[in-house]
Parts: sequence; C-alpha cells; structure tokens
Amino acid sequence: MVGSREILRRTIFQPGDKVRHSAKPQWGLGRVERADRVSHDGQEAQKLVVTFPNHGRVTLHTGFAPLTLANAPNPPSTQPMAETALPIPALLETLKTLPEPATDPLRSLAGRLGATLDLYRFTTEPRSLLDWAVAQTGLEDPLSHLNRHELEQAFGAFAVRRDKHLRDLLRSLRKEGQGAVIDQAGRHANPAARTAVSQALRSL
Repeated sequence: MVGSREILRRTIFQPGDKVRHSAKPQWGLGRVERADRVSHDGQEAQKLVVTFPNHGRVTLHTGFAPLTLANAPNPPSTQPMAETALPIPALLETLKTLPEPATDPLRSLAGRLGATLDLYRFTTEPRSLLDWAVAQTGLEDPLSHLNRHELEQAFGAFAVRRDKHLRDLLRSLRKEGQGAVIDQAGRHANPAARTAVSQALRSL
C-alpha cells in the first residue's frame, strides 16, 4: 500500500486530465477541473476537484484516493472497466449496490434523500435499464458481460434496496422534525420518486 501511495504522489495531475478512481470504477472516466499542491506526511501531494460522469463533482486527495491517468502508458488499472472482465458475482453485486451519494453518512439527510430520489428515474424499460447498468458499473456495454434477464433480476434487487433505503431516510427525517425537507424534495423529484415517497410515508 505504501508503495502504491508513493507512486500516486509522484503523479502530477493537471486540469483537463482524464482520470480513473480504481476503487470506484463505476464512477467512470473523470475530468480534473482543479489541481492544487498540498503536503501529506511531509511529502508533496495534490487536492483535486474531479467531475465523474456517474458520480458528479468530488474533491479528492492524491495521498488517499487511488487515481490513475487514463492516458498513462501501460498501467493495467487504467484500462476501461469493460476490458477487465470482473467476475460475474462481483459485477452483479455492484449493480445491486446503492451509489455512494445516496448512502454516504457524511452527507446530510437531505442530500442523501435527493440522491436516492434521483434513482427512481431508472426503470426496466430497455433503454433505461441499460443506462442504469452503465451508471452502476461504469461499463460501456454491460450487455457484453450480462444478458437482459440478469440485468432485470439485478435491477429488482437494487429497487428493493432503494425502496427500503428511502423509507429509512424518511423515517429519520421525520424523527428529526425535518418534514419540510421531505416536502421540498418531493416537489422537485420525478413523478416515480414522488409516488415512491407517498407510498413510503403511508407505510411508516
């Protein structure tokens, strides 16, 4: 681990660089928006602002985040995820896992609620199902690894987790007296999410 961190610290990222987060391949290919020099354990590092297509804008510290340049010569970890052939069980579990913005305990309840409601834009309609699989895994072509039936089954498990997570968030918000947050989020949510909120509140 120390050796890999030393390599990361020696990589100098510049705005405009394309990067991958090897621990979060489902985020996709990110673009460095800002790069600042910082110090970490007495050594030079960088604080980066990176925008990922499947995760949004995040701030990362190169002393901790395993980032690699997408155009670096011959590093295996920078190859597109579609070429790495993840084991099918691991790929299926990735599909079923709720994305970090919806579950990150360091985010506010309101932030997690908004991210969770956004997940209701996905359906089992063929185009939407494929978009969901791309967003979850970062694969350019999920159907090169899984068939339609497997995607539908994984989406069913994902939807169960999503619905339970929504109920838990709503219960916590009510407990903290943040009913206004629920109302506001519901007004800005897509129709499927608004229906899910109504059903979840009736079950609490």
